[in-house]
Amino acid sequence: MSLIFSWSLSSSRQKYKENPPGTLRLGDSLFIDRMPILTSNYIEFLKSVNSFYNEALHDSIQKMPLFGITDLDMIKLQQTFHGDSIEYIKMLTRTWMTYSNDEKKYDVDYHLNSSKYSNYPIVNISFEQMKHFCRWRTDMVKLYYATKCKTEKQRRKYPMNFVYRLVQRKEWESTLGVFFYDIKKSKNSSITKRDKPNNVISAYNFEKGRKFYYDVDNAAETLENAVVAFNFNWIKTVGLGDISYFKFDQPSDWVSFRCICEILPEKSK
Repeated sequence: MSLIFSWSLSSSRQKYKENPPGTLRLGDSLFIDRMPILTSNYIEFLKSVNSFYNEALHDSIQKMPLFGITDLDMIKLQQTFHGDSIEYIKMLTRTWMTYSNDEKKYDVDYHLNSSKYSNYPIVNISFEQMKHFCRWRTDMVKLYYATKCKTEKQRRKYPMNFVYRLVQRKEWESTLGVFFYDIKKSKNSSITKRDKPNNVISAYNFEKGRKFYYDVDNAAETLENAVVAFNFNWIKTVGLGDISYFKFDQPSDWVSFRCICEILPEKSK
């Protein structure tokens, strides 16, 4: 499912017509992703990098008008800019693969090559790849708003200046408090704060009535400053969740991430 052109959940509390794509309101200027970034979302990013998204396009988007961009403008844009094959290769997630002859090779992650993993959290992803994804997503949503809105009045129904980035630790803790009842607790009652989750991830599927998606037994999530958060197990004796953290040092098959959209002050004309 696209994180650019759909997947928004509106709220009567906000001044905007709808939330930034893919998000739920967390605070006055913060909107957290409903789900971790899925494999299908990351493949969308890879396709853009391979076909038209590059550093030059990123720079051009910062200078484009905030509204009134036509479909013809978008076609010309994609014809003007071309994919970056070197960057595409760098952005491919990789893992150790074992082949039929028992040869082991650090190769492209198998999750990218099969549609059955579309709704799985993206894993085996580096910290730099996460940051590149956030920057791309910011640029694509800017283009989406600029083509969706024909006038400044229409455009002001959406955030004028914003950035998608990794979640900070304090924001993550706030999120788990706000959306506590949507969190799926661990099925393993014996898990402790010192335990790390296993390497078995599973799909996130939409459930009726559920707003926020975080399953304790699924992938852990990387935060800003390369800190990984996992666990949020209900402790009946003290009535709170037990969150654990450790330093992110390399890609893992059980560590994913999600973005937060921060609304920034409007740029001066």
